[in-house]
Amino acid sequence: MDIKRFEYLLRKHITDQLAESEQEELNDLLLNLEPEIQQEVIDRMDIDGRTDIAWRRNRQDQVYLNIRRKITNQGSKRPLFRALVAAAVLLIILSGATVWYWSTTSLSKQQAIRTTSAHDIYLAQDDLPSLSLPSGKTIVLKEGAEDQLAAVGLKRMKDEQGEVYYQAISSYKQDEKAQYLTFRSAKGHTSRIVLADGSSVVLNSGSSLYYPQVFTQSSREVRLEGEAFFDVAHDTKRPFFVHVKESRIKVLGTSFNVTAYPDDKEVVATLLEGSVHFSNPYNSVFLKPGEQAVAKDNQAEISKKTVDASAISLWMDGFFYFEDQSVASILKVVKRWYDIEDIVIQDLPDQHFSGTFKRTKSLNQLLKNLQKLGSFNYQMKERRVTIMK
Repeated sequence: MDIKRFEYLLRKHITDQLAESEQEELNDLLLNLEPEIQQEVIDRMDIDGRTDIAWRRNRQDQVYLNIRRKITNQGSKRPLFRALVAAAVLLIILSGATVWYWSTTSLSKQQAIRTTSAHDIYLAQDDLPSLSLPSGKTIVLKEGAEDQLAAVGLKRMKDEQGEVYYQAISSYKQDEKAQYLTFRSAKGHTSRIVLADGSSVVLNSGSSLYYPQVFTQSSREVRLEGEAFFDVAHDTKRPFFVHVKESRIKVLGTSFNVTAYPDDKEVVATLLEGSVHFSNPYNSVFLKPGEQAVAKDNQAEISKKTVDASAISLWMDGFFYFEDQSVASILKVVKRWYDIEDIVIQDLPDQHFSGTFKRTKSLNQLLKNLQKLGSFNYQMKERRVTIMK
């Protein structure tokens, strides 16, 4: 029933006949129906024969701008909530190619998409975040371990949507030595922790946050490895510092995204709200909302540019977002989510792509969607993926 209703509402949306109450219903279906089911519906729909790229691009722009206008008017602090997530899915549908826009010449229908192995790799379903103690002991943050978590100042909570997060229950105390803990998000999952000062940190797949159980009266300092979105509680007397590799980000209260996995050769900070001071041992810059700073490893220069900041944090809502990236760099990001042992890339042309993809449970499904960006094929055997012409 949901599938038929989804197709009915989608057709009404495309023809601009969708009522406001129906839009909310469509949003729910876009967020809750499996991506594979949505793709099946889309594949069998002939949208009045409108398959030209220009028409699709125009419709994408209308959907995106209209929903972004509504979100801006509502003044939500959250950079990307349900309506914008649904908008992103609609853009994917309307593009007919699982992307918002094309950065290469579109492929002809005659170009074959070939998968030469029936093997597949999936997202881990049961992995949980963990907490490492100064003693070296690691605690898996599972349900039923409340007493164990309380002993280290952590509480397992659920938000209004039923999503699990973790709350630090200790507050800072004068002259108390801070005990540092490491909160880790499992591979293939995001995890959220709310620190003792009320600051919220969402960790991307395989990321770690090194934080004190007790903040001092003069400052709040944490260290990140991987990627995280910070929503920092405002406190003019205690600045908040994020240490990432050789760089440091100083804020009083703001929202920003930081990326710095160990295999990345740079630190990238993107500001959504407020202001931040970004520095490395050689230089420093101030960021305004919508600006991004990039510091290459072992280089003095810090570059700065204007970006679509809300798109940078799409990973929190179940999407991969790529801008002007090669197949190799795209798969580097994908590898962080799936149980892949090795990726081999054989003699691909130097093409760069931009797009937004719903994160699927199946790597095979994701690679099929990626194939719509460019002319490559792939093989999967056990946990090894080979990309070829």
